[in-house]
Amino acid sequence: MSEVGFLVTKKCRQCGHPLSLHSGRTHLTQSNREWAETPSPPTGSPAPRAPIAATLPSEHGLADAAAGLTDQDLSPHRDGLNGLQYLLVDDEQAVLLSTGSFIPAGKFMPVNALVVLTDKRVIVYRSRGEVGPLAWCDARDPGLRLELKEGFLVDSLRAAMPDGQEFQFSTISRNARQLNAALGNVRHELSRPVERAPEIRQSIDDAPAAAGSDVDPLSRLQRLGELHQAGILTDEEFAAQKAKLLGQL
Repeated sequence: MSEVGFLVTKKCRQCGHPLSLHSGRTHLTQSNREWAETPSPPTGSPAPRAPIAATLPSEHGLADAAAGLTDQDLSPHRDGLNGLQYLLVDDEQAVLLSTGSFIPAGKFMPVNALVVLTDKRVIVYRSRGEVGPLAWCDARDPGLRLELKEGFLVDSLRAAMPDGQEFQFSTISRNARQLNAALGNVRHELSRPVERAPEIRQSIDDAPAAAGSDVDPLSRLQRLGELHQAGILTDEEFAAQKAKLLGQL
């Protein structure tokens, strides 16, 4: 190739490649041959991002509650997801996190929201704009209704709260199909009697032996009623101890 051709085309005299592949060198040497044959990373390609569910905090079990959701499910709810951990209190643990949207009464634009089941509550949480809970109730409240309709393409959910508020989700993530079963499990756990401390067990077992003591049977009966109301005594245990104390009157 002539010098004029080289100046015009700016190609290597040996192989004909553009000089940009040779770091601008005129001749292809061993060192710049290795450089030229090393593939360069594509430009303009964004670095791969971790799934949104993997970026959720582990506090309150949020990451586990959202494990079945995809980035497509979670992406419109980033604001709500970031603030959700501050809504849950003390040792409250999220059980299931579902995402969806509903159209408020008298409005035309859908509102993105989260339906969060914890081991204590059911929360409807707005995830864009004015971030905050729209409604919540005790998971044991019998006035709570979660009615899911499964569709071929999308599922819908009607969430009726005990205070009369109702949210008709036109779209809800597929994991909402597990909501009622998970709610049943939470209610079962909340209904279990509290594990009694050893000293309380002993005081119950010693109740008949205390018949001749100076403690008034009526006071002991009142104490048994308090333990039963607190869930420490089962109905059967309370009835048995009550019958013994009444026999002492």
